[in-house]
This record gives sequence, structure tokens and C-alpha cells, in this order.
Amino acid sequence: MKTPFICLVSLMALASVPLVANANSGEELWMKNCKKCHGEDGDGDTVMGKKFSIRDYTDPAVQESITDEDIVAAVTDGLKNEKGKKVMLAFGSKLTEEEISSVAAYVRTLSPE
Repeated sequence: MKTPFICLVSLMALASVPLVANANSGEELWMKNCKKCHGEDGDGDTVMGKKFSIRDYTDPAVQESITDEDIVAAVTDGLKNEKGKKVMLAFGSKLTEEEISSVAAYVRTLSPE
């Protein structure tokens, strides 16, 4: 009886490791591809961030207003404003699905809450 329980606990512990790895590799990808517009810490306080009114991902209210799927879609397909003008480049052809998921995981670490 102890062996199956130990195996289950071990598997559960291992399952959480990729989330940390995703956020870590996501940070590297963020620094390479996103920080120019979104800022190193995600607050959007950059020349490009101000030009395009980029959201402050360090704000818990902003984090609560978006889903993981929203982040993945924005990174994959880019974003357009209400007039149809491109305001964020698409990275779907540059990054793999795993890399995009890593960036999304990293975005979730930018808010203090």
C-alpha cells in the first residue's frame, strides 16, 4: 500500500517541475523578444509601450483580466487595435508552442500577487 502512494506523490512532485522550467525559459524568451516593448519587468514603461498603451502585467488587476489562453493567443497571433492596426507582432512562426507556453507562464510571474 505504501509503494503506490509513494509513486503517486513522486509523480505529483515531478509534474510541478515543468512549470518552473517553463517560467525560467519563458524569462529568457521574454528578455529576447518582449522586453523592448513590454519592459524588463512587464510594466510596459518603454517608448514602444507608451506608444501602444501596453498593459502593465505587474498589476494584479491586469493579470486577473486576462486568461492564459489570451496570453497564448496574443503571443501566437499578435494583436490589433480597434481600428485594425497591428499593435503587437505575432510570434507563432518564430516560437514553438512550448516556447509560447513558457512565455505565458512567465507573464504570470510578473505580478507580485
